[in-house]
Amino acid sequence: AFDKAGNYTYATQEVTVNYHPQWTWTHGSIYDSDPNNDNDRWDNPANWSPYGVPPAEAVVNIGTDTVNSSFIPQQTFYGLNIGNGGGLYAATVNIAVGSTMNWTGGSFTGTLNIPAGASANFSGSDKLLGQSSVVNNHGTVTWASSGVVQGYQSVTFNNFAEGLLKITADGVVFANYY
Repeated sequence: AFDKAGNYTYATQEVTVNYHPQWTWTHGSIYDSDPNNDNDRWDNPANWSPYGVPPAEAVVNIGTDTVNSSFIPQQTFYGLNIGNGGGLYAATVNIAVGSTMNWTGGSFTGTLNIPAGASANFSGSDKLLGQSSVVNNHGTVTWASSGVVQGYQSVTFNNFAEGLLKITADGVVFANYY
């Protein structure tokens, strides 16, 4: 391009694509033709769509059934969505910096780490934190729900100094589940 004086000018532009593939739990191994493959294991590629095991940069969607990844010491996801009827039985789950977890129902058992720069939205129906579960919040957790977060025996929610717990709805936030 030329300016009004006839001098050639140019501008540098930089484009960044922030793409994270979506992986959805299907529990597909239960429905395939191999009866020896029926399980709820995270590491079974037949249980996911697309076929395979979600990589760390993926957004993981669990809408139905419970996924068992407790045998994996630590997992990191760019995003995690657990819907009503879904569940994750894990050892330790780390949500990536700059990402979001959406929990609208179902259950989580294990340790959930939300770092500074990440967020978690608890909304929708009741949610269950399984036995001895721990939530470590260094980021932002927003509770916007009439549904309660129920803890089953010895559940801990740590809201660290840099963490923010925003309660934006009326009702009971935490309750015991026996």
